[in-house]
Amino acid sequence: MTRRPIRSTVLRRRFARASEVLLRPACLAAIALTLALGACTAAYEQPAEESGMAQEVPAGAIQLGEDYYMVPVGTDAEGCEQFSPWSGSNPVTTAIYYRKADGDFTLHKSQTDCVAG
Repeated sequence: MTRRPIRSTVLRRRFARASEVLLRPACLAAIALTLALGACTAAYEQPAEESGMAQEVPAGAIQLGEDYYMVPVGTDAEGCEQFSPWSGSNPVTTAIYYRKADGDFTLHKSQTDCVAG
């Protein structure tokens, strides 16, 4: 029967106690840091209505629905007026639209009156 040296068992116990003591404050600090950073980012993710910063409708915008507008962004080389969708509270597709003769909007420039032929 072999006996384990007493010294190694005692050292193992002391190391285990020391690591527990050192580990606790580190865990608490990590949790506190995570909570603090989470609270900071939550302030930036508030919608415009909740943060009290309601966005104004851009000048020259044409209303198509509730909080959905087409905003003129300029003209192209052929003189066709270009529009981009805008909403103060909902996501919109980023694209260039053109206005047809009947007042509707299209992505296809060929469907407008400003294109010759």
